[in-house]
Amino acid sequence: MKIYVLPVFFLLFNLSGTAQTGFEVLISTDEHEQAVQVIEDYNNDYVIIGKREVFDLDLMKGYALKLSKTGDILTEKEFALPDTAFLIASIVVLPDSNYFLICKFGEDTVQSILGIKTNDSFDELSRRYYMMPAAYPWLMETKEYLCHDHIYLFGQVWNSDTRADMYIYKISYDGDSISSKIFQMNSDQLVWAVMDKENDNGFSFYCTGWFKSANLLGKSYAGTVVFIDSSYNIISIGEIPGGLHIQNTAKWFNENEYLLTGRFITGDYFLTSILKLDTANNILASNYFGAGPDTASHLPPHHSVDYVSKDDIFFGSIININAYQYPYQEDPSWIMLARLDSNLNVKWERYYGGDAFYYVYDIKATSDGGCIMAGIRYDHTIQDQEWDIYILKVDGDGLVTSIDDQNHIPISNAILYPNPGNDVLYIRTGLPDARIELYDMNGQFILSREIKNHFESISTLSLPSASYFYRIYRNTELIQSGIWIKE
Repeated sequence: MKIYVLPVFFLLFNLSGTAQTGFEVLISTDEHEQAVQVIEDYNNDYVIIGKREVFDLDLMKGYALKLSKTGDILTEKEFALPDTAFLIASIVVLPDSNYFLICKFGEDTVQSILGIKTNDSFDELSRRYYMMPAAYPWLMETKEYLCHDHIYLFGQVWNSDTRADMYIYKISYDGDSISSKIFQMNSDQLVWAVMDKENDNGFSFYCTGWFKSANLLGKSYAGTVVFIDSSYNIISIGEIPGGLHIQNTAKWFNENEYLLTGRFITGDYFLTSILKLDTANNILASNYFGAGPDTASHLPPHHSVDYVSKDDIFFGSIININAYQYPYQEDPSWIMLARLDSNLNVKWERYYGGDAFYYVYDIKATSDGGCIMAGIRYDHTIQDQEWDIYILKVDGDGLVTSIDDQNHIPISNAILYPNPGNDVLYIRTGLPDARIELYDMNGQFILSREIKNHFESISTLSLPSASYFYRIYRNTELIQSGIWIKE
């Protein structure tokens, strides 16, 4: 039986008179569902694409969903091919208001790309097949990049001799194949993001993997940028600026500057990071986010940064990924969303979740000044290795507020973890001038600590196992309180 949960929405008006909406949508069935991308079309409706798996029939189908600006379901459709797996990997809104779906299909022995042009009701208008060479039977990844009135597909394909090789495929808005290339090298290369170079002078590939080149002079970089010309010849290979690697998003900011996200290694753990760079790859501004030791953070793999206004940049990540449990994680996670100014300073930073496992694949700044996020939700207490699609739309202040102020997903300005915990308590907040106070359940004061640089760790080794009451203040304002449990 199909279940749609749309628990809250609100309608506000900002100072410019633009209506702002916030909502949650949970697509929950007995099947396994995943949302990998969200876009806003010319009607300001939201289109989400991904997959739906029918376990009993061992069938994977492409899935497309359209929501109104207030979160109402307008239409949905499944796409399938006989006797083969099918996934909608990307979507493009065409200049004629139609959609172009970029689909991955096939089994382990042969996989390729199918492009389907539809109208805004997902009715098929035409289709094109983009077959990979026989030597590359496994299509590992495909994403889209739009520039110069063309669609560029990119990702990696598998060859049994050279392993994962990058590719680029240029097509027209009508889906006609124009040019393509597979970059055959030794060992694995993965491309996370592509960005065109100024003056139509080729592309930058933001990658991880092993690249054999005289430019490296024996070095091995965590993250590698590969420059290719407009004919797809490799010009040079070097290190991604700022030491970033994995799950990169690259986006032009203006004709002389661009934004780049990625993961950054500091000591023994990862931070997620956003940089603003010039065309010579000099770092103009930067910011780093993370929850400290013992807590891994991931970036949304499709897009982790977006903006409509250049002084309102949305940057997202997922906090508390457990590599030993993923993808059917029992530990809870949080969606982190920050709103930044043009110099990447934090305006606010909010955390959504902590009550289940959430993973966001894509974020999109919306025309009303807010942000929409598409991904999955998994609650191991009621689900058995079966994801639900989860869509979260927030306003410009990062809020989802109904008239009675009842939210389905917990929203906080700070997170404490692990909870329950043991000998160390970690606190992460985007608020400046914050401090935490800890009390026992009788109200007896235990400790107070300033939260410096948005992060603090507190040794709780001397505290007995018990429940403790905490309060987090910004200056004299109480901004959050709750219970922390030491096991």
